[in-house]
Amino acid sequence: MSAELAMDGRFGAGHCRPCEDGAKKRCAAGGNEAITAGGLSILIDVRAGSGGLETVSGFRASIDGLHLVGYGSSEQASAIATQASDGRGGSLLAFSDGTRVDLMGIAAANQTMFA
Repeated sequence: MSAELAMDGRFGAGHCRPCEDGAKKRCAAGGNEAITAGGLSILIDVRAGSGGLETVSGFRASIDGLHLVGYGSSEQASAIATQASDGRGGSLLAFSDGTRVDLMGIAAANQTMFA
């Protein structure tokens, strides 16, 4: 099976599980959660309507990815265009529903960080 598997609802916000191919770890973002990358590559589901601030440390731009779920087709470009500094060397992405993702240590997010 592909690493692009859908979250199955048994794993709530901030919880991660290995994908069936064993090559990635998939995390559900929502609420005010902290996700730490490292080890297996991670794919973070950012779901429309989840709200809150997701803080991601250890994000590796060429390995890990953000996956937008339930957002419109322009959401990714809008979040990149309006990103701001988090004041600690990272970038803060804001989405139309109020959900924010702080990529700690990533000075500027770009399209390659989205799956």
